[in-house]
Amino acid sequence: MDPIDRNSFLFDFAKASPSISCLILNHSGSPEKLQTNLTSIDLLCVGAAISDFITFCRMHPKTRQVRIADGFMRKSVDLEFSDGSEVKFFLIQNIFRKGLKSIAPEEFIRDSGINEYGMLVPSVSHHFEYVLLKYQFAGIEFPDRYQKYFSAMDPAVRTSIFRYLQAKYHFIFNTIEDLYKPKATARLKIMIGLRSRKENTLLQMFFRTVAYFWFMFLRLFFRKPKMYNVSGSEAAATKKTTDTTRQAAY
Repeated sequence: MDPIDRNSFLFDFAKASPSISCLILNHSGSPEKLQTNLTSIDLLCVGAAISDFITFCRMHPKTRQVRIADGFMRKSVDLEFSDGSEVKFFLIQNIFRKGLKSIAPEEFIRDSGINEYGMLVPSVSHHFEYVLLKYQFAGIEFPDRYQKYFSAMDPAVRTSIFRYLQAKYHFIFNTIEDLYKPKATARLKIMIGLRSRKENTLLQMFFRTVAYFWFMFLRLFFRKPKMYNVSGSEAAATKKTTDTTRQAAY
C-alpha cells in the first residue's frame, strides 16, 4: 500500500512545525526522510505546543483517527489516515536517559532554528547529542541514515559538533564517526557529565524514580488512551469554524 495520505500529512506537518513550536528531534534531512526512514517521530513539545499539535492532527483533512496515550513526561500520538496508512509521534516534554535528565528543553528551544526545508529542528550539536545519547544508552550503533547524514555535513559544522561534545563530556576521540558505535567508555563519560548537572543530584534522581513508578502504577487504573475519530469532512468543517471565529475576534 502506498501511504499517500501519510506522506501528505508529514509534508504539511514539516511546514507547520515552526508555527506550532514542535522541534523534530530525530530527523535526518528533508521531509521525505520522515516518510521513508522512521517508524516513529520524536518531537519536543512544551506547554501549549502539545495541544496545538493535537489540534493540527485532528484538523488535518487526511486524518481518520487520533489515539493519544500518556507516558511519563511524554505522550504517544498514533494517527490513522483515510487510506489506512499510519504514523506514530512521541511528544517529549523532558529528556531522560537512565534516570538522568540530559539536555534541558529550554536549551533545545533557545538554540533551535528553521532548516532549509522549513522544519523546526534543534541545533546540529544538540541534534547529534540527542541521537548519541539515545543509541549509546541503548547499546546500538547509529542507524545508517544518521551516519550518512552527519558524515556528509560541512567540515566546519562537524568541527562545531566535535568541540561541543569535547567541552561537555571530555570525550577522547578523533572524529565524530568514532561515536557512531556504542562504547562503555563513552557511556561512562556521558553519565559523569550528566551527573555533574545541578538537576541530577542523587536526591532528585531518587524523587524522579519514585515519580516514574508512581505514574506507571496509577496508569494501570486511571490513565486510559484517548481516541478521536475524525473524517476529512469533519476536519475541514472544524477548520472552517475555527477560521471564522478567529476572523470575528479580529
